[in-house]
Amino acid sequence: MGDLFRAPLTEHYRPHYWDEVVGQEKIVNRLLALRKRGLAGRAFWVSGQSGTGKTTIARLIAAEVADEFCIVEVDAAGLTVAALRDLEREMHVRGWGEKGGRAYVINEAHGLRKDVIRHAPREETCSSSVSEKVLTRSVESTSYRHLAAHETRQQQVRPL
Repeated sequence: MGDLFRAPLTEHYRPHYWDEVVGQEKIVNRLLALRKRGLAGRAFWVSGQSGTGKTTIARLIAAEVADEFCIVEVDAAGLTVAALRDLEREMHVRGWGEKGGRAYVINEAHGLRKDVIRHAPREETCSSSVSEKVLTRSVESTSYRHLAAHETRQQQVRPL
């Protein structure tokens, strides 16, 4: 009976710290360098092949700027204009906890509908001290603007 409530293996073995990430040294080093200047107030596009750790990287970025209860993961396919407006209103409220930020991970963002993309928040609607948007692609997420290059078996992350 106890096995019914266990987390899936992917969650059990997902890295929780930067030094646990395997096979993505290039991107981890780049993000650790960016971390010195601060990761908050930026949007990130994480792209790569399936299974390369896009969601893991997005969650680690989110954990840098927001406490666990201030990180929102949204599936792009289910995102409506109304839900996007609700998220946008949340962005104007400072996060709770020690870090004081908020993070939004939009999974499978290549599946965003056109009406949602048209209403996506722009930089001027978000205070850099208040919110962090982490956007990734494919089995993970995508963003409003594409800035990451795609490498074979490697992923790249660049701030928007």
